[in-house]
Amino acid sequence: MAEHAPFINQNLFICIAVSLLLPIADEAKVYEESRIFPNDEKRLSREYHLRQGALRGMIVKPGKQYDLQPVEMFLGVPYAAPPVGSLRFMPPVSAPPWSGVKMATRFAPVCPQSLPLIKKGNPPSLGRQHYLNRLKPFLKNESEDCLYLNIYVPYREQKSKKFPVLVFIHGDSFEWSSGNPYDGRILASYGNVMVITINFRLGILGKCIF
Repeated sequence: MAEHAPFINQNLFICIAVSLLLPIADEAKVYEESRIFPNDEKRLSREYHLRQGALRGMIVKPGKQYDLQPVEMFLGVPYAAPPVGSLRFMPPVSAPPWSGVKMATRFAPVCPQSLPLIKKGNPPSLGRQHYLNRLKPFLKNESEDCLYLNIYVPYREQKSKKFPVLVFIHGDSFEWSSGNPYDGRILASYGNVMVITINFRLGILGKCIF
């Protein structure tokens, strides 16, 4: 049994990580209205300087029901240039610089998509429908300009602290869904890890390319 322990522990960590990233539909409206937590539970993050420009997000706590440390959260950070016009069916290119300080406090649009049709009546279909219902609030704002990511980092007073990075790429056949519904706050705080979720091109716009 001892020789199988690392494999079991690895699978257990993966299961926990995915479960902590499960989407919660009600948070879509909460995020968009900038009411993630009460006023005493959030504040603007420090200013960070990237190659493209200055960036600020929010410092939030994962929730009063959890005894966890705060997390710096940056939503809607561009990782590539808008894939429109002459770039529509081309591989992504670097994001252009921006002027001033970019406020990364709201989700960016998701890629245009069509949700699958599900036949009703059997337990697997009911589970799939429930999953879709949880996703739908996050998928209302669609645009071809959708190459953005969300970053969740454990908050530390010293900015020199480094963390391992977990990049979560959503599934669903490269046809639908988004990285926005997957909340990385709890995993980032509990696991002491940087969590990144991404949006990428789907369907005909994204075959073989992000």
